[in-house]
Parts: sequence; C-alpha cells; structure tokens
Amino acid sequence: LEHSGLVEGRDDRFRAAPLAMSEARRLYPAAVVLESVAVRRSPRFGEEKLRALREANAALRAAAGDAAAASAADDEFHRRLTADCGNEELIAALLPIKRALLRYELVYMDDPERVGRSADQHDEIVAALERGDHAEAAQLLRGNLAHGLPDLQKAVEDESGSAPAVT
Repeated sequence: LEHSGLVEGRDDRFRAAPLAMSEARRLYPAAVVLESVAVRRSPRFGEEKLRALREANAALRAAAGDAAAASAADDEFHRRLTADCGNEELIAALLPIKRALLRYELVYMDDPERVGRSADQHDEIVAALERGDHAEAAQLLRGNLAHGLPDLQKAVEDESGSAPAVT
C-alpha cells in the first residue's frame, strides 16, 4: 500500500497518503461528466427514490463533525443519485473514479461548514429532481462537484500547513 501511494508511514504508523493535486485534477472532471450524464439519463425519480436521497442527505448533515460518517453519507447520496441511470457501462466507469476520490474525502469532510454547504447543494439537486427537471439537477450536480476540487485543495493546504506539491 505504501508503494502504491495509498498510505504513508509516519512514526511506525500508517495513514492515508496526501492527495496529489494532479490526480484530483484528472479525476474530478471525469466524475463531474459521468455523474451529470447519469442524472440526465435517469428515469423520473419517484417518491421512494426522492425519500432515499433525502435520507442520505440528512445523514450527511447529521454527520457534520464526523468526517468518516459524512464521507459515507455523501457517497451514499451520490450512489443513489446515479444508480438507476440505466447505463451499466457508465456506472462501471464512474465507480472506480468515485472510489479513488473517496480516499481523500476524509480531509474534505473534516470541516462541518463544507459538509453543510454540500448538503445544501444536495437539497437543491433533490428539489430539481422532484420537479422532474433532470437538466437542472445535472447542472446543480456539476456545481456541487466542481466546488469539490478547490475546496479539497484548500483542505489539503490547511492540513499540511502549505501548498501541496503540484505534479
């Protein structure tokens, strides 16, 4: 794991390796495009699916202050958002990208203010889906995900005390 860059050794202990911002710059645009397409291709969200999205978002909001729980709740929201798009190839392409980004989400979700902003954006996405406006929901999703990269870069900088190495 250390050789692959997933963990780093520190004082006989291991922790998740810091994010190489170049990796995030490659992964975020793909996640934005694939998730947006998945939302646009999804059939109309019925009340049960909307309720499931609201529950996942409520779990995200309630987890502010617990980065691991917030990360899991955010992942669940996005998984439910894209699950029924009807395109297995798209989901197969999206899952490894999302999993790679999740490896850094604990840094991002460590700030309750960022968690609250993300949950507010999720509320807007759900409201658009409730109106049946998948194009607006996809646009809002792009905004939600697009803010992730600069926020993540700031979180990494704050954690390390300096700007991360850009490769």
